[in-house]
Amino acid sequence: MERDDLFTMTHKGLRHGLFSVAQQAGTTEYGDPGAFAALRATWSRLERLLRAHSRQEDEHVLPLVSSKIPGGAVDLAREHTEIRAALDGLAAQVTTIGEEAEVEERRVLGLGFYRAVQRLLVTVLPHLDDEETVLMPRLRATCSEEEIARVRAGLSNALGPEETQHLFGLMLQAVNPVEREALLDRVPGTGGREG
Repeated sequence: MERDDLFTMTHKGLRHGLFSVAQQAGTTEYGDPGAFAALRATWSRLERLLRAHSRQEDEHVLPLVSSKIPGGAVDLAREHTEIRAALDGLAAQVTTIGEEAEVEERRVLGLGFYRAVQRLLVTVLPHLDDEETVLMPRLRATCSEEEIARVRAGLSNALGPEETQHLFGLMLQAVNPVEREALLDRVPGTGGREG
């Protein structure tokens, strides 16, 4: 039996969403209200998902880490706070761009938003990698399968329907065929073995 991994497939989906928004932020004509509205909608969905993901890890993963690895949740909690602060800054930038009437200024602000999205990637990507390559092995070494399964169940139930659907869609676009089959097997009604 393959051991449960709390992070990898979810993080693949989040990375896919981040890279997609980063690319869209670079190619959007900020002077075109329709193009900006499309970016804003894509960004807003991802922002809500990133916030929900951070919150669900705070509520379900960090307590387990704290109980098994003394001091092990301190850096993770700090990184989550930094990510949320970056998301707050990006949300403010999007609002400012949307309120700006001058086309040239919208373009200048748009370039700033694009750069801020790139900085978010620089913050988030190492954090995701650490959770997958450092934290998960430590949890496997210190936790029972039942404890990890309880956290998995808590994570699975912590997102709202909209965030769950968005994350699942991103994951399906980001995983390889074997992972896709395993992912579909966990979702009732998708034709998988458990469905």
